[in-house]
Amino acid sequence: MQTARRIAENTRVTDFARDFEPIDAEGRLRVVVDTPKGNRNKYKWDEELGLFRLTKVLPPGFAFPWNYGFLPRTRSEDGDPLDAIVLMEEPVFCGCVVLARPRAILRMESDGDRNDRIIASPDGEHEDRVYTAGIPGRIFEEIGVFFEGYHRLRGETTRTIGRGDAKEAMAEIRDAMKRYAR
Repeated sequence: MQTARRIAENTRVTDFARDFEPIDAEGRLRVVVDTPKGNRNKYKWDEELGLFRLTKVLPPGFAFPWNYGFLPRTRSEDGDPLDAIVLMEEPVFCGCVVLARPRAILRMESDGDRNDRIIASPDGEHEDRVYTAGIPGRIFEEIGVFFEGYHRLRGETTRTIGRGDAKEAMAEIRDAMKRYAR
């Protein structure tokens, strides 16, 4: 009987942070959702294990209001893959790759480290048409309040320091791709 380690060594497991580009040939983002909309459980891709693992449980009354994930083959300034929020009405499953269009960036700082979030809409879907002209200010505020609130209840400090449009989001994605390549 093989141990789990031996099976893992003999089986190729996709590493979402390394195995595919964050932007496809048509310019769409490939967002890997680690935490589906409506979840209190925060999941994260563990590069060492090659699996998603539970990293946090949000306090009662808090749940992710959007599908939340990351862009593979990127590195944000905090050392993790670049975070992305996909504005969708329905949740997807953990590990789902959503083809999306960048719509904006919310610049944030967590305990002194930059921790920006790319805001995207699913390519060709209803929400994509809704956000073609940009993200309403109210959405930026809701995202900021959500992250500030749940971090505050965990004893951490997170604050919004700015926002930008789709062009600025793409510039940050390209910078994060360069950081990953180094």
